[in-house]
Order: sequence, then C-alpha cells, then structure tokens
Amino acid sequence: DTTTDVSISWTIAKAQAVAPAHTALSGTYNPAKTLADYALNSGFSWTDSAIIPEVNTTVYAAVYNPDADNYLGANVNITLNIAKAQAVAPTHRVVTGTYDPAKTLADFDLEDGFVWTSEALTVVPQVSTTTANAIYNPDADNYLDDTATINISISPLAIARPSLTENMTY
Repeated sequence: DTTTDVSISWTIAKAQAVAPAHTALSGTYNPAKTLADYALNSGFSWTDSAIIPEVNTTVYAAVYNPDADNYLGANVNITLNIAKAQAVAPTHRVVTGTYDPAKTLADFDLEDGFVWTSEALTVVPQVSTTTANAIYNPDADNYLDDTATINISISPLAIARPSLTENMTY
C-alpha cells in the first residue's frame, strides 16, 4: 500500500449576519450630543456616529455584525425618538425708542430668536421704562418656546418750539 498526502484548501465565505430587532432609543435634543452618545446593543454600531440627532428625524443607519471574522455586517435602521429641549432665553438688550402714538411694539425690532407675544404686538409703549413679554426660540424644530421679559425704555417726543425772537422788530 502506498499512502499519499493530499493537501486541500478551502475558502469559507463569510455568512451574512441577520440582525435581531433593536429596541427604540430616546433622548432630548442637545446640539452637543451625537449618535455616539446613544449606546447600542452588542454587535450594533452607528454608520456615522458623528451625526447630531434632531427631533424630526427618527431613524438612523447602523450596522449589525456579531463577529466580523465570520460574518458580513447587516445594514439596519434604528429608531431614535428625540424630544424637543426647553429653550432658555438669553438676556435681551433694552429696547429703546421715542414715543409715537402711531407705533406699537410690533414696530420695534428684537434680536434673533425673539418675537413679541401676540398680546404685546398691539401695545403702544408709553414714555417710561417698562417691560413686555416676548417668545424666545432659536430653532423651533428642536426647542420648546421660552417666555422672556423685555425691558423697554421710551423717551418723550421732542416738540419743536418756535423761537420767540423770530420776526420781531425792535
């Protein structure tokens, strides 16, 4: 009898991973948080972990791969429900102007993100230092409104006085 050694090589292709369902995640909008801040179950990873999740986007791309040596990753979508964050109004500059009975607060400009409340729009500001309410929201898609009190300083209307010495004959 003759014995012959035979060498056989096999190439075993990786199997396609089948992703189990991933539970939905949730959080509150924060422009400093990315997908990397939301932990996934074992074997899952975000396709782009640098994305800042927003309120109106609920599905983000991920990959499931339980064993990269033996499986090809499976593309999946993971639900991430983001709630609106509460806006916090910064201090607004004092709104100034001169009394004009034809002007309401709607005629006075506010800084970006601020709008007068509907009640304040029809107010004719009087001569004095007073306040009125405004709504602050830097991004209505991702934040809830905040009410802010705006300081208003209105000066009296200057009245032109005729000169007493005009057209006088001596």
